Amino acid sequence: MEAACQLHLLISAAIFFLLTFSFVTVADTQLSASAAEMSEIQRRGYINIAVKDNLRPLGFRNANGNLQGLEIDLARALAVDLLGKADAVKLQPVTNRDRLSAVLDHKVDMAIARVTATTSRSRLVSFSVPYYFDGTVLVTKDTSLQRLSDLTKRKIAVLKSSSTIADVRYYAPNAELVGVNSYQEAFTLLENNAA
Repeated sequence: MEAACQLHLLISAAIFFLLTFSFVTVADTQLSASAAEMSEIQRRGYINIAVKDNLRPLGFRNANGNLQGLEIDLARALAVDLLGKADAVKLQPVTNRDRLSAVLDHKVDMAIARVTATTSRSRLVSFSVPYYFDGTVLVTKDTSLQRLSDLTKRKIAVLKSSSTIADVRYYAPNAELVGVNSYQEAFTLLENNAA
């Protein structure tokens, strides 16, 4: 019960922050970035949220094609907090490349799509408090790789538009990066010895 109360407080704080202080800074000019004011969301009766549909366990499609995962649950909890119903949310699957532009172009009200808060991104959008922490891991079938220097001239699959790209370029500057659209695509390249 305490965890549910903490989640409710976290979601409430995030909603307050997003709907009260949401703005975009472009060339030192403040522009409104909220796709809709709270009154508009309440009038229409649902909130538009960009989510991932290819990233287990955060957002993915089950065997029936329905969206599920942690971020989907957060989106529905937000709909309950804002509008009183878990189904008062329109989930818009997005790719990494489209997550921020969907918000900036007013296609959605917000994104809950594993967006890493970075300095450059915070110049464009406001972030809620973190709800998830993760790291980067290198997956390989080649057991001879022992050090980062062993990655020289090796192919490494990375998600397109991922904040991880900068880390990989820093730690393995001579590796060849192969952009992929999903973890599944990266896994397929790994299985086929293409990365």
